[in-house]
Amino acid sequence: MTLNSVQLTYFNIAGKPSTAALGENINLLLKDAGVDYTYRRISHDEWKDIKEDLIKKNVACPTAPFVEVDGKILTKSVPAMRYLSKKLGKFSTKMEIPLTF
Repeated sequence: MTLNSVQLTYFNIAGKPSTAALGENINLLLKDAGVDYTYRRISHDEWKDIKEDLIKKNVACPTAPFVEVDGKILTKSVPAMRYLSKKLGKFSTKMEIPLTF
């Protein structure tokens, strides 16, 4: 399955490489899956207006990072990654958990 319009939004953290913190997990998932996406890096000054916009759009938990997929806004890293993985056919609820790590 393909995703048509994907944008990952997270903070541009000063002194860190282009990816860092919670946005990195989603970034790596999208890269690994070969998804064509935009990585929008925002400043903390921009966040107030962006958060207000998310609230106006009735996003249940307006936090960063967030991913917009075909007009749908996904917040919280792990649920967003699970949704993306399912859409991309990379997640199965039948996965076995290894007994040792």
